[in-house]
Amino acid sequence: MKHIKLLAYTILEMVIAMLITAIVIGMAWSVFSIVMRAFGAFEKKHEHTEELVRLNTLLNRDFHKADIILRDSGGIRLLTDSATVRYELDSSFVLRHSRIIDTFNITLTEPIYTLEGQAISEKTDGDDEDKRIDHFGLTLHADGRSILYFYDKPYSSQDLFNRVTDANH
Repeated sequence: MKHIKLLAYTILEMVIAMLITAIVIGMAWSVFSIVMRAFGAFEKKHEHTEELVRLNTLLNRDFHKADIILRDSGGIRLLTDSATVRYELDSSFVLRHSRIIDTFNITLTEPIYTLEGQAISEKTDGDDEDKRIDHFGLTLHADGRSILYFYDKPYSSQDLFNRVTDANH
């Protein structure tokens, strides 16, 4: 019988090929894990920034729509003809009460409440007119930075004139 010689790789060539393949796969896995960690950190930072932007957008919209803005115990109330929106402010979160409740996990410091440049205290007794504000300021803390946000409600002269029943005299 005649022997036919087949062309094939030796065992040593196969081991070297497997070793090179393992090194390439290990390098690819290292790069993949580094990229995934960086993406996770970016995504976490992006979520926090998105939360800040969402809160800012809602506050701007609510301030623009509100007829009257009042300081409330622990926050502010924004009154319109058809609805009331309340923001509850804590040092570690902000709650927005409307038809639904939005929660913002944001660290903040003591807000600023003023009407025509005069501070409005939380302990103001009396009717809602004593709690009216036209300027609201927040200092939010994110990523090691302090970010100042200011919201203003320009009342018309008629709004301010009509706020006290005997203001016509």
